[in-house]
Amino acid sequence: MDPSLIEMVTRVVANARRAGLGAADQRDAAVAAVWAATPGEAPAIAHFIVQLVYPSVVGLAA
Repeated sequence: MDPSLIEMVTRVVANARRAGLGAADQRDAAVAAVWAATPGEAPAIAHFIVQLVYPSVVGLAA
């Protein structure tokens, strides 16, 4: 996976967390950012990428 996508998800989740958003909203924000960065892909691809990366992002905060 492209490291820039991983960094993007990590950054978006961290910013969403600082803004006080819950886990579902953090994930939704990350999906929106990935989808915006890859406009030619289906939304399901953005969801899949976030599903792969999100657990490790949460692990970094623990």
